[in-house]
Amino acid sequence: MSNVCSYVDKYGFLPFHQLPFGAGDNVALCTVIYMPFEEVVSPDFSAQPMPFADACRQLFEKRGEEHKPLGLFISKNTSVLMMEMCKRKRYTDMRVAACRSCLDAEPSMQFAAMTFLLPTQKLVIVFRGTDDTMEGWAEDIDMINSPDGVPSSKESLSYLQHAAERFPGDIILCGHSKGGYNALYAALHADASIKQRIIAVYNNDGPGFSDDSFLHSDAYKELLGKYHHFIPQSSFFGMMLDHDDDYQIVKSSKPFGALQHDLLTWKFDGNRLMRAKKKTPESRFNHAFFHALKEEVTDDEVAAVDEAARTLMEHADSTRLIDLKNDVAGSLKNTTDAVKSMDKDTKKTIKTVVKKSFAAAKKAIKDKPEN
Repeated sequence: MSNVCSYVDKYGFLPFHQLPFGAGDNVALCTVIYMPFEEVVSPDFSAQPMPFADACRQLFEKRGEEHKPLGLFISKNTSVLMMEMCKRKRYTDMRVAACRSCLDAEPSMQFAAMTFLLPTQKLVIVFRGTDDTMEGWAEDIDMINSPDGVPSSKESLSYLQHAAERFPGDIILCGHSKGGYNALYAALHADASIKQRIIAVYNNDGPGFSDDSFLHSDAYKELLGKYHHFIPQSSFFGMMLDHDDDYQIVKSSKPFGALQHDLLTWKFDGNRLMRAKKKTPESRFNHAFFHALKEEVTDDEVAAVDEAARTLMEHADSTRLIDLKNDVAGSLKNTTDAVKSMDKDTKKTIKTVVKKSFAAAKKAIKDKPEN
């Protein structure tokens, strides 16, 4: 199977002035940004940029020179890709700067970004998607009822502004999952002077926003010519909330939605992502289901679900999802205790939301969406 690793292997000898930054590089950087570069790269924009290869080697050494999973859903092949990239001239000519990572519990925020400086004088800002932390998943839930953006999206805008002040040149924004959401948010809300410098925005299977007003804004219309939105054929996360339909559909080596979210499964045709003509029935169902559910569920019910999720996380004796997997018995007990601690009104509301979810699923099946 040809994937991003194949792309790096085949085209890694070509400098950016011969093969300009494209979708393949976007996928590569959005994959390796899940590596904790904040452990070796300064968060300060005033610090001297660091050669990308040096950052990779130092981080790999710090992790015991072993390829380890980064979490429950983040493969050890992320580390493999990183070490392959640092052997290829295309990427060894890059420098990296300002790797900032923030975690907060109240309100929930999980944010990370790093600036890649290309030898062609362009800067590529890459936003990390949801990692393995409980704060990251809690913030994802908050997206459901946050029309003005979540804390990480506002942090993304601030990061973009600081990067633009520190470094000259054209700007490319990239992100996967919540990182794609943040890349689009930052591009839409940036100052006019910064927007003029943005030449491309890559959103890889990121969820939509909690309302569709952005689709009708001048900022979005102006961005369309340089906006690259990719989803896998059976997209699940990319079908959430209100999103545009200007996406390009990519083939994946995995059979269904949640597994196809992994960028390492996206297929390549040479130096391009392998395109599909249309989404699978599963993805069309996901689109219709989330749309129907949004129409059925009230803001108060969304808030109750959010609060219930927070209660579950507060009772979890862990900070990362992989900890739950490693202690299944303890996790089940903590979940039971959390449910018992909820008041009657919350439990009643959750039951109502569950019923509405089944109703939304039936409606989505009945409607037989075509797109």
